[in-house]
Amino acid sequence: MRKDLIKLCLCILVIFFSEKLLSQKLSAKKDLLLTWQTKRDTAGKTIKSFTPTFHSTVTTKPVVSTSSVTDSKDKRIFPSPNVQSEVHISIDKNNPNSLVASANTLLGAQGGKLLYNQGYYFTWDGGKTWSGADFLQNAHSPYILGDPSTAFANNHYAFLTTINFDLNDFSYGYLFQKSRDGGDTWSFARQGRGDQYFTFGFDKPMIAADNSPSSPYVNNFYAAWTDFSVGNGEVLFNMSSDNGKNFYFTCYFTNQHCRFWTRY
Repeated sequence: MRKDLIKLCLCILVIFFSEKLLSQKLSAKKDLLLTWQTKRDTAGKTIKSFTPTFHSTVTTKPVVSTSSVTDSKDKRIFPSPNVQSEVHISIDKNNPNSLVASANTLLGAQGGKLLYNQGYYFTWDGGKTWSGADFLQNAHSPYILGDPSTAFANNHYAFLTTINFDLNDFSYGYLFQKSRDGGDTWSFARQGRGDQYFTFGFDKPMIAADNSPSSPYVNNFYAAWTDFSVGNGEVLFNMSSDNGKNFYFTCYFTNQHCRFWTRY
């Protein structure tokens, strides 16, 4: 009995230290994959911690209007101290006063790492006033990597995506969110790439929605991106026909055909 107990304790110790070693290896692998987070200066030192400073909106003059184009002063839709880049904006075709936008946001640096997120912004009065935040709602991931894209379907649903790194699957992909009220509130983010597709080469996702009421595919959601882990950098694609409840598994284009078409 005592020998069996000793053997059991030894097995537990072996399993514990094996998992600890594996965890350390995976953490090191993760840090290598996420080197974009750590920026070094010319002296080879990690970037110093900082908090962005707010700068007031720069006054601009409108371009002289013509018979076909009417211009107005530029407007900062969400003035904040954070850096906003790669802005993507969409308009509700059935309600032109409703627009949503999203942007990469740089929130500062801490512990030698840049702090990134992605902002969401919306207007219900054609751009006169805007609301939102410099970080996504209901996207509980430590690795929001940006490359924002937005779209409106015919049913007024707004869609938004961002690249993320999934620690559970140890893979890049994109998070999908939808809004039923013009961008004010967003659903909990879910992984859109599926559970049978894993990659370290995910980049540049762009989305669209069918907003034509006469289309047989009205309200379908579509996503396309580049995967540098496939071939020489192939374009991949997937879709949802039920507002993101289900997706159709990633396929890539070859000889005008979409390969690997399965549902998940």
